[in-house]
Order: sequence, then C-alpha cells, then structure tokens
Amino acid sequence: MTENCTITVLDHHKACQLETKKMAVYHMFKLIEASDSNKQTFFLIYFKNRLLAAIKPLRINKQTQLYKAFHNGITFPAPHPFMDALIHQNRTFTIQSVQHLLKQWQHQYSSMEIAHILPLFDSILEKEAIIKLIRDIFYEYRRNGKYFLAYRVIRLLKQYDPENSWVEQMSNDLSFRQYDNIFQNDDALWEKDKLMAEQLFFERSAYDDKAFAKLQSELLEQSRWIDAAALSIRHMLHSRTPEQEYESLCMTLSSFLSDQDMALVLLQIHQQGAAFPALEYDLFDLLLKLHWFERAINFLLDQHSPMTEFQLQQFASIMADPTIRMDQIQLEKINTLPVNKQNAGTIEKTIRLIIPLLLKTHDLNYVKKWLQPFEDQHVSLPSAAKINRMLAIQDDPDQQFLLGELYFEFQQPKKAIDCFSWEMELHPNDPKPVQWLAKIYSHLGMTEEAKAYQYMYSTLKK
Repeated sequence: MTENCTITVLDHHKACQLETKKMAVYHMFKLIEASDSNKQTFFLIYFKNRLLAAIKPLRINKQTQLYKAFHNGITFPAPHPFMDALIHQNRTFTIQSVQHLLKQWQHQYSSMEIAHILPLFDSILEKEAIIKLIRDIFYEYRRNGKYFLAYRVIRLLKQYDPENSWVEQMSNDLSFRQYDNIFQNDDALWEKDKLMAEQLFFERSAYDDKAFAKLQSELLEQSRWIDAAALSIRHMLHSRTPEQEYESLCMTLSSFLSDQDMALVLLQIHQQGAAFPALEYDLFDLLLKLHWFERAINFLLDQHSPMTEFQLQQFASIMADPTIRMDQIQLEKINTLPVNKQNAGTIEKTIRLIIPLLLKTHDLNYVKKWLQPFEDQHVSLPSAAKINRMLAIQDDPDQQFLLGELYFEFQQPKKAIDCFSWEMELHPNDPKPVQWLAKIYSHLGMTEEAKAYQYMYSTLKK
C-alpha cells in the first residue's frame, strides 16, 4: 500500500472512477471520502462491519453528521491499510435512492439501529424528514407498548436535535420518567441501551480508561477489528503510559493485517508522536523482516530510543549493501548517530561509505561541518582526520600528490586527476603522478587515456 486506492461508483448507471482521500471511524460508523477527477465528493458509509450506502452529498456543513464524523471522529489519511481492509475486494459501489436504502435496511437492521443510522444521512435528506422517520419509529414502539424502546428513541432525538419542541415535550412525559436513572449510570446504560452507550463511550474513550476498556472489549467480541484498532491508537496517543496499550494494539492489528500493512500503520503512529522503545525496536525489526532497508535506515535516524548494538550493526550492514538506494536515505541525518569507544569501528565503516556520496555534491568544508557532531563526541575517527588533513593541504602546491591519494581513497577520481595532473606539471620528471593517472583512467574505463599515461610512465622509468 503506497498509493491511494481507486474505487468505482455507479451514479445513475454512469461509472465514476474515484480516488480515496481519507477515512473516519465515528461512533458505530466507518466512512471513506473519495473524489473524482472533477473533485466531486462521494462517501462510502459503513455501520459496524456492513456497508450502508455510497452517497453523493447534496451539502456538507458544520451541522451535518458527515462533517462531525471527520472532525470529531478518528481519521486516517489515504492511503491507509484500514481503507484497504474495509473495501477489501469489492471496489464497485452503486448510489441508490433513499427509498431503496430504507427498504434494504428494514431487512438488515432493527428499527432502533435504523434510528441511529438515519442522522448520518442528513447530507442527502432534510433534517425534518429524518426526524419524521425517527418519530415514526417512536410511535411504532409506543403503540406496541414498548415504552423503554420508545424512550430510547426520544433520547436519541434529543441528542440529534436538542432544540426540537416536540422532542422536549416527549422527554418530559411522566410515563418515561422511570427510565431517567438508567441514562445517568454507565453500567445500567451499557446493559439497557448498548447502541447509545457505545456512542457515548466512543466520545470519552480517548481519555477515560474505563470507557475505553469497556468499548474495546465489545468491539473485539464483535470482530470489529478496524474500530478496535482505531480506538486503541487514539487512546494510546493520548495515554501517559502508551507502552501499556501497545501490546494489545499489536494483537488487534495482527488479527486482520499483513506484516506489510502492520508496519505501515505503526510507522504512521510513530509519526504522530508515539515514540517509546517497544514500538521503535519492534518496528525496526519488522522493517528488516520485510526487507524495507531504506525505510529501516531512515526510521533508525528518526528513532527517539537509544540505539542498540544490534541496530547499529544492522545499520552498518545495510549501508554496505551495494543494492541499497542511497538517494532514498536521509544521508545528512547520519551524523546524529551516537559514537563511543565501543562502536567507533562500526561508525567509521559507515562514515567511509557516506563521505564519498557527500563529496559528489558538496565541497570539503561541507563534509567537515557534517562530521563535526562526531568530533564533538571526542572519539577518534580516521576518516574525520583525513578530511581535516585534506582541508589543510587543499591549497598547498607541495601537497597535491597526497591530496590526490586522499581524493581517490574517497572515490572522487576526477578530483584526484586534477591533483595528480597539477603534481605532474610541477614535477615533470617524477613517474609517480603519471602512474597514478594511468591507474585512475583505467579505473574509469578510459582505456586510451590509461594507455597514454602508462606509456609515459614507462618512458620516465627508463
């Protein structure tokens, strides 16, 4: 998962190719926002684990539930493994009329569930129409003598439209007063009205450990893995002790994600501020397991936890691999590595690999500045000493031979050629710079030039 996934929506039998933009987990719902090439916005809406509808909203403003879902819910940008897991293999969706959706829902959900679902569609239905549909459910319950269910509908409507005079009148009906206490007690509410409880517990679960634990247990029991993982991520990011939440999060993620997708989720969590040893060490190991070596190196350079000896050894091993794409690695950050007497040898090997890459685009002064953090740690590194030596002699005409040797050692053959050419001009009878020029041109595959200098060297040696 490296690119936004595309989906197809059939709108009045016309196929629209959409690119996913973001996802929200909100109360009992999951929503995916997508748009077409003309920037028209569409939404896929799921209730628990089942698709409710694909819609093209008529309006989205601060009063609509769609707006609230993406501003108050737990959101994830595209691309994201949770979107892939939710969409799964079905990538084609049909926009249906409200009448057709209502008939469909009546076969799939209870009347109470439909009452909770309806407000989320106030971007395609007028608020008055939604309230009427929910009132009809209220009257159905009351007509059948199911007063507590009727009161639950009133509580839902009061939350959705608190200033509605009819809702206010019904909520004060004496026949419902006996149920008031249930909604003042978490345990009673959870037992008697789990739909409302889940909604309220969702709002509090970021900071309320008890609400989080209760809701999380229910989500796992229902195999609502995405909801559980999203809830766990939010709670962990707000927790003072995220390490305690981390293990259960990993168990949840592993229930429905591959190693690859799990690594992508953990990387995003780390970017959001979760930085503690268990997460960072596990994530580095997972990146190695997936052979995502460039990402592993960059992650290590951003890691907050102390680098382990194993990580440092792996770092040096990866950097020495000729197949590694150095253009994908944050080379400038490598000077943040800690160095001491124990790991100086490993750091030196790494520096020896980096300096030639830096010299391709920067001068000696830049490399000297880049090496300064290592020197500030007062550990002797031969490569740093050689760069200092090169800076000291770069303008000395009597030291061009040594400078050329050092440039060649740091894989800068063209700069070495300049040094040896200058040395040859200063000492035309000395065969050594000529021998070096023959060697370097041969190294560069420039056969004719190499032969010419080899002949010149042979002549001088006579």
